[in-house]
Amino acid sequence: MNETLKGRVAGHTDARPGLVRIPAGRFTMGSPASEEGRYDRESQIPVEITHDFLMAETPITQAQYAAVTGASPAFYAEHPDAARCPVETVNWYGALHYCNKLSELEGLTPFYQLDTKRLVQVEGANGYRLPTEAQWEYAARAGAASRFHQGDSVLDLATEGWFQVNAGDRPRAVAQLKPNAFGLYDMLGNVYEWVADRFYGDYNTKELTLVRKDPVGSEWGKARVIRGGSYLSDALALRCAHRTGREPGEKDSTTGFRVARPA
Repeated sequence: MNETLKGRVAGHTDARPGLVRIPAGRFTMGSPASEEGRYDRESQIPVEITHDFLMAETPITQAQYAAVTGASPAFYAEHPDAARCPVETVNWYGALHYCNKLSELEGLTPFYQLDTKRLVQVEGANGYRLPTEAQWEYAARAGAASRFHQGDSVLDLATEGWFQVNAGDRPRAVAQLKPNAFGLYDMLGNVYEWVADRFYGDYNTKELTLVRKDPVGSEWGKARVIRGGSYLSDALALRCAHRTGREPGEKDSTTGFRVARPA
């Protein structure tokens, strides 16, 4: 690892996110009409993730963010375990900036070209990026078709994710609860996570038998997508299919991100 990633945060010696290889595969994205708590914009569509990819095993922590960018913007920065809590109060652009900066520090080609007028994704780049919404849900489900990745019951949800029942109204240190079947922690709850899709909009439900290969979201809109629920959410917002939108310049203490990169 690049030496400049080390030692910027007291007590934190490895700022590089741990990565899990997620295998290519097919799944049904969204939720059935019978699922309790579902929203209209969760219509089911068949999706294929055509290539393996790497995904951070936890949301990016305050320590990891500060080690790369020089500071943490988190609202909850004063708790004893703050360095290990997810970074929050980061907008969508801040998440992309982190991805590019980390890529540069590791000698990788940054995935994004950012300026004040437009966003360009660099074809063939091997650097860090946000997962697409389809990749996020596929990784969160880890083969499950149920409401949560451990099943349909909310009774066991407190062993899998931090939400209003067990979080104590603040983010919690990552990787304290059980991972899903892919070995990913905190996919449900703790903080909402920005994803990379173009815009928050309805899924394309035309030709429902057609498998969507690596979809990248709606072509029209203003809001970007956040996933996973947060420490303030009720159980229904931690469903794998739950999705909502937020303006890309907006930030609050419930929203962070995790990164991905090509395998």
